[in-house]
Amino acid sequence: MHVTMPPKLRFHSEQQWLDHYKSKFIENVDTSNGNNCHKWLGPTKVYKSTLYGRFYYIDYASLKKTETSAHKFIYMLSKSLTFIDSPGCEVSHLCHYSLCVNSDHLILEHKSINLGRNACKNYRKCSQQHIPHCIF
Repeated sequence: MHVTMPPKLRFHSEQQWLDHYKSKFIENVDTSNGNNCHKWLGPTKVYKSTLYGRFYYIDYASLKKTETSAHKFIYMLSKSLTFIDSPGCEVSHLCHYSLCVNSDHLILEHKSINLGRNACKNYRKCSQQHIPHCIF
């Protein structure tokens, strides 16, 4: 009889859990573009007519299956965050490429600033109204 151990028991530490999911994440990333956009190759989902990468994992604390955007997961990983508790804020793409998971292209900012970046995307030129500036 095969018994599957709960995720928390399979990992002896939170660091081991983190290393496991970081490895799983990297399997779905194309970094062949150097320091430019790193394209997410894993599951995707359309949100407000834009295609975003999705990442699924078992939350270490709650043991619940969790779904999040790929760019949010890598941003949290790169900043050593376990969650983002900033009301009204979201992880924005400075490059305007929704499948990009290059942490250098991501920033946590208020939703109104992120929405303001849409004008830059539409004109393919940064308005210089926000810092950091958009990447094109």
